[in-house]
Amino acid sequence: MGSYATAKPSFLRIPFGVFPMKTLIILLCFLSLLLLPECTAQARTWYVKPDGTGDALTIQAGIDSAVVGDYVVVECGTYYEHDILMKAGIHLTSSTERAECAIIDAQQRGRVMACVDLDPQGMGTATEIDGFTFTRGDSPCEPNTPWPGSHCNAGGMLIEGSSITIANCIFIDNWCITGVGEFSSSGGGVYCENSTVTLRNCKFTSNGANSGGGMDCCSSSVDLTSCTFDENFAGGLACSGSDVTLTRCLFSRNEAWAALSVYGGNVTVDRSTFSGNSGHQGAGIDWGDLIEGQVLSVTNTIIAFSANGSAFHSSLPEGLGEVNLRCCDIYGNAGGDWTGRISGQAGINGNFSLDPLFCDQAGVDYDLRDSSPCVPENHPAGYNCGGFIGAFYIHCTGTAVTPTTWGKIKSLFR
Repeated sequence: MGSYATAKPSFLRIPFGVFPMKTLIILLCFLSLLLLPECTAQARTWYVKPDGTGDALTIQAGIDSAVVGDYVVVECGTYYEHDILMKAGIHLTSSTERAECAIIDAQQRGRVMACVDLDPQGMGTATEIDGFTFTRGDSPCEPNTPWPGSHCNAGGMLIEGSSITIANCIFIDNWCITGVGEFSSSGGGVYCENSTVTLRNCKFTSNGANSGGGMDCCSSSVDLTSCTFDENFAGGLACSGSDVTLTRCLFSRNEAWAALSVYGGNVTVDRSTFSGNSGHQGAGIDWGDLIEGQVLSVTNTIIAFSANGSAFHSSLPEGLGEVNLRCCDIYGNAGGDWTGRISGQAGINGNFSLDPLFCDQAGVDYDLRDSSPCVPENHPAGYNCGGFIGAFYIHCTGTAVTPTTWGKIKSLFR
């Protein structure tokens, strides 16, 4: 047995000099193929159907069956699942890639989904979620219990130590309010920590938490494009120690805290719209807790019609941190427009204060009228802002009609 174990195939003992060079190269290539491990299998698609007739009975079962690079495709329907655990390198998508297609309803029995330690580095493919509605999720933390860390956060989706892309998703009616304290729970729709998160065309509606009703991110890198935060309790988006980029995003009718709360980290807001938000101090943007070198940059953005609180509030003393506004229209905010740290930027760098002339603010239509000062050729100072101000474009014509009273009309002629 010992001699057999050490014996080599006879063809490996043939002197190389016996073969012409061309034949030798062909032989070596053939041997390398024999010695290579079996090739990686091609990606597989796992189908999940609401009647259970797919490749997997549930979304969780489909995820559990998949390996890196696989697709889990969920047919349209409502799935009553909660505490779904996502895996790294999986593409989870609805069959139409539209949020209305596949609804995951947690029925307030737990969090909808958790994405924990999903770093795809070295796996050859990213982790992606596309085209779902996440609803009626509830933090698994019991009320009035001591602070247990991140386990109290996120009613809709928990993201920790992960790199993930989320597109075309809706987070609606997810909650994580524990009652333990002011900041006892965060991120009613989504909470992310120590993660890299990309969101495209996602909506956060009617979610609630003690902080960051729509979404809360901590020590993360977050990139949001064409996302909407509407009617969330405890603000739309809260960030602490995170680098955040917002492009063409809408924040409307969020309550209790600022629509966007920034506590440390570099934040860029570009071509976005804030309207009708309500906060204790800053209804639009609240900026505080300095991290050395922190910069807040806001360009081509509208902050208007805050029901309570100013457009911008900062707890940072003058000289700490850097806040730059360019081509911004700040108008009609109950607590003030160009106040505090941004008061010196009114009327410079393309900034102004005029009614943005939304098509129908009451009807939550934040497209612009063709006469809006936020349309490039209508800028009041003729400043070149390089495009539209706000998240949306022209969608109606004419002059907006502002409700008034007979008394106000008579006063115009006195």
